[in-house]
Amino acid sequence: MSATGFSTFNKPLQRFLVATVINMVGSAALFGFVLIYFHEVRGISTGKSGLAVGAMSFTMVVLTPLAGSLSDRFGARRMLAFGCVVSTIAGVSYVWVHSFVSAVAVSVLLGVGNALWFPAQSALMSLIVSPEERPTLMAWQRA
Repeated sequence: MSATGFSTFNKPLQRFLVATVINMVGSAALFGFVLIYFHEVRGISTGKSGLAVGAMSFTMVVLTPLAGSLSDRFGARRMLAFGCVVSTIAGVSYVWVHSFVSAVAVSVLLGVGNALWFPAQSALMSLIVSPEERPTLMAWQRA
């Protein structure tokens, strides 16, 4: 029986996975508190706050197929970097949210960044590992 864990992955993939985990922890921290932030700090009703947060998810769902095409056309690495920059700008922009409209705008921007990031991440992972390693990687990633 062969070993199938993080240590069996090549060094570039290990670095990529660590960066992915850091990105996901940061995203989860933001997503977990943004509804509370909109309502408690910015005074936006919970209903409107929920709509603003939902706008981010809706944007991701709608734009991810387009982002996958852009990743194929312009390169996964370039789109991943651009998506991270857009997501970072959106995350910082939450500081300037003072209304429902600005909450939706910033959430949509974050959705755009995430939509760019996710398909590019998958494409890069498939380039870093051999075809034989892909099932193990996918299992590890989804665990």
